[in-house]
Amino acid sequence: MIVKVIFYIFSTINYIYPKSKNKILFISSPDFTDNSFALFKYLIENNFKNKEYIWLVNNIENKSLYHQMVLENIDIDPVLYKNIKILDKKSLKGMFAYIQSKYVYFTHGFYTGMSISPYQKRINLWHGMPLKAIGYLNIHGDNSTIPRSSFTLATSDLYQDIMSKVFALPFDNVFVTGQPRCDLLFEKSNCLNKLGIARESYKKIIFWAPTYRHS
Repeated sequence: MIVKVIFYIFSTINYIYPKSKNKILFISSPDFTDNSFALFKYLIENNFKNKEYIWLVNNIENKSLYHQMVLENIDIDPVLYKNIKILDKKSLKGMFAYIQSKYVYFTHGFYTGMSISPYQKRINLWHGMPLKAIGYLNIHGDNSTIPRSSFTLATSDLYQDIMSKVFALPFDNVFVTGQPRCDLLFEKSNCLNKLGIARESYKKIIFWAPTYRHS
């Protein structure tokens, strides 16, 4: 009951609280992954300065690991590095950071039921193009758990229409951009070295990456 009251209070505050255009907030599941991390990397490496980058995470105990991931995978100016904050998504501090942020990028639902402020843009990067009925296309689903968005992405004209219906968004609020994480496939990488694989020792290297779920 107390949690619901707190959430209701924050939802009300969020609706009326003015936002800072210099605060950009990211959420993903798992933490620091997927389309959110790819976009985060792009913004930093393309000199979007004078911004505060905030990550809300589920596992705050891994904070040092997340900082290490930033240093190892992003070409970052030391000045910009100081502008990165990592907060517990379930904390009051994390929720208040969300309320203050003008732009929110996420890959999965969070703070379910919280209204979208007219001062805030929630960009739903999502985590893939659906092959099954999800969101408002799932007639057997619980609509209360569908994340509320200002905009979302699609990988083609076909999926632009589908994603519009999935999240009940105007057609023009679905941008055909592809998925940010796929852009990383075209960057040079030393991932084989990290895995201890000598590229010159093999004629071909095959990478098999099946979906793994704890459930």
